Amino acid sequence: MRIPLLDLTRELRHIRAEVAEQWNQLLEHPQFLNGEQVRGFESEMAAFLHVPFVIGTASGTEALILGLAACGIGEGDEVILPANAFVAAVEALWWLKARPVLVDIQDRDFAPDLEQIRCSLTGKTKALLVVHLYGMPVDLDPLLELCHATGIQLLEDCSHAHGATYHGKRVGSFGTVGCFSAGVVKNLGACGEAGFVATHDAAMANRLTLLRGHGQQEKNVHLCYGTNGRLDEMQAAVLRLKLRSLDQRNARRREIARLYTAAFSSLDLTLPWEDQQRTGVYHQYVIRSRQRDVLRAHLRERGIETGIHYPTPLHRQPAWQAYYHQTLSLPRAERAAQEILSLPVFPDLSQEEIDTVIDGVQSFFARGHRSTRQPRLSLVVPFCNEEGNVEAVHRELRTVVEGLGHTYECVLVNDGSTDRTGTILDEIASADPRVRVVHLPENRGEAAALSVGFQQAWGQVIVTLDGDGQNDPHDIPLLLAKMDEGYQVVTGWRCERQEDYWLRVLPSRLANRLIAWVTGIPVHDCGCGLKVYRRETLTGLTLPAGMHRFLPVILRVAAETVAEVPVKDRARQSGRSHYGLSRMFSVLRDLLPLHCIRRGIQTTMPGVIGAVLIATIGLLFLIRAELTESSLGTLTGLVADASVVLYLFLAYRRLQEFVKVQDQGSGQLHE
Repeated sequence: MRIPLLDLTRELRHIRAEVAEQWNQLLEHPQFLNGEQVRGFESEMAAFLHVPFVIGTASGTEALILGLAACGIGEGDEVILPANAFVAAVEALWWLKARPVLVDIQDRDFAPDLEQIRCSLTGKTKALLVVHLYGMPVDLDPLLELCHATGIQLLEDCSHAHGATYHGKRVGSFGTVGCFSAGVVKNLGACGEAGFVATHDAAMANRLTLLRGHGQQEKNVHLCYGTNGRLDEMQAAVLRLKLRSLDQRNARRREIARLYTAAFSSLDLTLPWEDQQRTGVYHQYVIRSRQRDVLRAHLRERGIETGIHYPTPLHRQPAWQAYYHQTLSLPRAERAAQEILSLPVFPDLSQEEIDTVIDGVQSFFARGHRSTRQPRLSLVVPFCNEEGNVEAVHRELRTVVEGLGHTYECVLVNDGSTDRTGTILDEIASADPRVRVVHLPENRGEAAALSVGFQQAWGQVIVTLDGDGQNDPHDIPLLLAKMDEGYQVVTGWRCERQEDYWLRVLPSRLANRLIAWVTGIPVHDCGCGLKVYRRETLTGLTLPAGMHRFLPVILRVAAETVAEVPVKDRARQSGRSHYGLSRMFSVLRDLLPLHCIRRGIQTTMPGVIGAVLIATIGLLFLIRAELTESSLGTLTGLVADASVVLYLFLAYRRLQEFVKVQDQGSGQLHE
């Protein structure tokens, strides 16, 4: 049996004759715009929502654009919205040249985080756009109170929530405007694109009517510039027919949701939030599981179609990076995107189909998948333009780790590859349920790739190795055996390097000796990609660019808990190295920050700032002296002191960068 996520044909069977009759009448007396059907729908929907005015639009996106424009949102204005919404919310702001300000979500109901909203308010903030995601109303009272106190407008995106209620009132009736999509897949869906905007304000309704029709008050008289955003008669006729049974069909969705919740309550799942003050309409029934991809594959094998709404948060979309050039850290939205799964919940499901979905989910956990929630090992491997290595590295890893008998997962990070690396990784993931792939939208370097891998790894022990094939997976058991002696971190030591001595080996040895001298941890080969960590040592760690070369010494673990094991170094199989002598200068720049990180930034930062101030004062004195009595000694001191000031400034900035990315959490993630 195949169970679709949504089957539109089932509802249409019941209303097909009525739709045909209405459309035939329109074809006989063609008035396809601004006619009786649109006026009838607007009146009936206004009565349904208990608002005075509803204005039909050509789509839900048009509803958002026109609703925002009617509220006076324009160029340079800031609008706060949650990061887990559909892209249309940002698109609407982009068209209006307003600035979207994304905030993180609450885990329990996917609503925007109130404290982050407060922190995001500025003098340019004009509105808060809330999204009643999946048909569950947002807790509006504190948001309305905040908007009232700050003088900003609250707008509702109700595209998933036709008929949902908050304290007994329909959503869409609380904000300055309520914007709805009535596209084909919505609870109230047309046979094409459609939307509408609800409001209590007569002046707002008049502006919306003008804006959707080129600003035209009467024929050829345009009071303002708008767009062609009108709802057509054909779609309005369909919406009027479907509106009659909307409450009944929503009730059926809630009934199916109750059956699911009762059946899944004892399983290792996070189920949809329920609240007596909020009546949801289950546009989607969304569960959360850290085994989401494996569970989805299991259901697919049983013919059960599922969905992910939505797999990529707004701030991780390529369009966001292209137009706003802003890297944000919104870890709850990012984590949710990795765990959410939508099950079939449309009201035309049969009881047999519902039972099959329930049995499919229950059987997944009954087969022992619960035990794989936290695997023993997580293998984190970054790749960048190394299509020739991917399959061989994966094959070797499987052979070695399966021979150990441990539960494991592979987190393979595609660091913005421009060759076929990403495609090959996805093919491997589709065939191997233990593999998860993280795609970065651009090449961000090994530090960012490893940070993502650390954040996504669930294992008790995390193993890293390079994707270039130079690390031999057969050495992993040696490192794990050493860790079993009680060490927190075990790193490979490539005693015999298969690389150019003068360009790579000698600079590397010098750099490692300097690092060991500064930190007190005698690691001979920080640059070896093959390392093993206990999970707790990496919790919360995010690495700025270049800091990966100082692992494990920046982890602030005791020197006696770090061990080295000699490992093989193989010739690179594919791709090219980005190593150069410039890395030596980077190491020299980072020695002081490295020392501060090891000792604790809070205790050492005042000393760094004091040294910068003293050196700067000395520099100013030397400049004055050089200007009044030029001498070689003064000039030499000036150059030396200027170099110290520059070095201390660079070190201070590097420390700032390290602290900042720790606050960002999973800010590098894009999947």
